[in-house]
Amino acid sequence: MVVPKSPAFRRMALLPAAAMVLAWVPIYIRLTARENLPALIIAFDRLLIAALALGLYATLFHRRSFAQFTRRALVAAVCAGVFFAIHIYLFILAVQYTTVANAVLLIATIPIFAAIFGHLFLKEKPHPLSYAAIAFAAFGTSLVVWTDLRWDPAHLTGDLFGLFSALAGAGYFLMRRTLPQKDLPAFFPYILTVYAAAFTVLLALVIAAGTASQILPRTPTAWLWLVLLGVVGTALGHSLYNKALDYFKAYVAGSWILTEPILSAVLAWIILDESFNRYVFLAVIPIYFGVISILRLESRS
Repeated sequence: MVVPKSPAFRRMALLPAAAMVLAWVPIYIRLTARENLPALIIAFDRLLIAALALGLYATLFHRRSFAQFTRRALVAAVCAGVFFAIHIYLFILAVQYTTVANAVLLIATIPIFAAIFGHLFLKEKPHPLSYAAIAFAAFGTSLVVWTDLRWDPAHLTGDLFGLFSALAGAGYFLMRRTLPQKDLPAFFPYILTVYAAAFTVLLALVIAAGTASQILPRTPTAWLWLVLLGVVGTALGHSLYNKALDYFKAYVAGSWILTEPILSAVLAWIILDESFNRYVFLAVIPIYFGVISILRLESRS
């Protein structure tokens, strides 16, 4: 069978490819944790490897895009990096302390928190129906937490890590929206500055925690999972998604990425032998309805 190689086909392939690549992230995290690496070290190494991969690619193919980078863009990128470091670290803790399905489903609420923060801090006026969408997503999120509180309290800590990771993720995405059009930098200089700031934050935490001696994994298997997590799950996955935003409306891209929790849960079932919680999957309906609705409503307004 001959696969078409037209530009239109390649653009259409971006979103399913991004969703599939990102769906593997919690699997890589769980497999890396089995090598006795603390969550903070996993976060640090993940970001270091991703930054090196993106930095090498940008230096080879996008050197000219670094020429224009305003001071205002630098401040926004550094602030975004702080949020990104917190987001990554808390998400790794969430994957370790709760199920893969719970962790990824709670992360899917990032657009909801972004809409709320945009209204509170950037004075963005949401579409009137967005409040109903937020309420639906909040109901689904509370259903996830209530299910664990009722039947599996051991996972509740991980659920809270997932929620706070989503809050930090919303801050990370929102920082770029604080910039006026004239200060918007190109993708690679912005994202590499974000990664550099996040790397600095995590390095400070590693030193403060006294775990600097564990930065370099001691087994080839740990290196394998970390390289896959950094290069494939982070550098490639985020780049595919950001590239897709050049061709698709935000709600279309966001809707496709919402397939990630389902894909991750299936992968966890196959690879990690993690069972499904049917009550948690009831939460998928209100969360997905709320997130897709707010993405569509805000893109129109």
